[in-house]
Amino acid sequence: MFTFNGCGRTIDGRAKRHTFKASVLTVMLAAAPWNAVAQQPSSTDPTVLDDVEAAFSRIETRGAHVTACDSGLIPKPQYRTTLTNFPFGLRNHFQGIQRLPNQPGYLAISGSNKTGADLFIVRLGGESSGCDGQVVARVQLDDVVRHAGGLSTLGSILAVPMHGGSPRVAKVVFYDVAAPESPRRLPVEITRPGRKASATALTRLPNGHYLVAVLAAFDGLPLRIDFYLSRSTVLDDGFLPDPVMWPVSGVAARAGQDRTFNHFQTINFIRQADGRLYLVGFHNRVGPHTILPGRDYADLYEVQFPRGDDASILALPTVTKVANRMLRCTDGFCSLDAAAGLFVDPVTKEMSVYATPGWLDGDRVKVTVYPSSSGKSFNAQ
Repeated sequence: MFTFNGCGRTIDGRAKRHTFKASVLTVMLAAAPWNAVAQQPSSTDPTVLDDVEAAFSRIETRGAHVTACDSGLIPKPQYRTTLTNFPFGLRNHFQGIQRLPNQPGYLAISGSNKTGADLFIVRLGGESSGCDGQVVARVQLDDVVRHAGGLSTLGSILAVPMHGGSPRVAKVVFYDVAAPESPRRLPVEITRPGRKASATALTRLPNGHYLVAVLAAFDGLPLRIDFYLSRSTVLDDGFLPDPVMWPVSGVAARAGQDRTFNHFQTINFIRQADGRLYLVGFHNRVGPHTILPGRDYADLYEVQFPRGDDASILALPTVTKVANRMLRCTDGFCSLDAAAGLFVDPVTKEMSVYATPGWLDGDRVKVTVYPSSSGKSFNAQ
């Protein structure tokens, strides 16, 4: 891989192919139309793939490195592993990352901070001050519920899970990021008194209803996913108050796979053209701290509701592990237990993964992009 040193780059002889990919990524993103603005959320239909498992198998295990300067929007010592950010940033770090599907070159990154939950918008493309992009916006999500977790997108809708406060409360809030540098909070949320919300996944079912999965643990209940169904096909109508709780101990596995379902930092839904629903989760077997060794994995599951996912009432699903891929995080550029997210390109129908470590490197956000081996995942459409 290649590493960054100030304004220059040092490239080892083993990774010229990945250097080329990073250059292609920067060029494509630099040509993207940055100023597209929409007053209403764009299409909320998910990108549907012909073969989810085949696309998953094409995600490369080694990624390209890019950086974004903080542009002074993340003042020291916040989001840094320093003694002044007590205790060494362990309570102040990035939690989720998503590429915004309808806004080429933009990433959303969530973070937990002692002063409140944060959302950062990063624009990639075009080298500036030794970086491949910059942080262009910071939004304080909540000054009481301070722990913002793994993100999910659906069209221009960004779902953000949070928990915190005393007494504890969790919620999932929704933003319209059609104008990415000015995220607009939508008038709907899922409230979870006394519960946590570590990560969330969002999709839309064939009948038009929205489905939200919330991963949670360490709140008096075992590790589980709570599935929420929207009241109608209009997001503003909100969600049914009682979720369907699926304990991860009930996970099944296809031949050759372990019956495991981890406390993932991020979960994302993927839909297949024949109606099948999949879920991917990202984790590191040691933890989010990039100074520690550990293997990083993306695990793929099929989610099957007994009444079909077109039903207006959910029942307890069957969740089956069908595949996994070990992704290599190198040079401190990511940890899949810090922040990771799946991106499904609406044009090429290929998957890629975006990941970042928990903290800044000086004044830079470091990002690893795992493309598809088809060679098409750097398409910036």
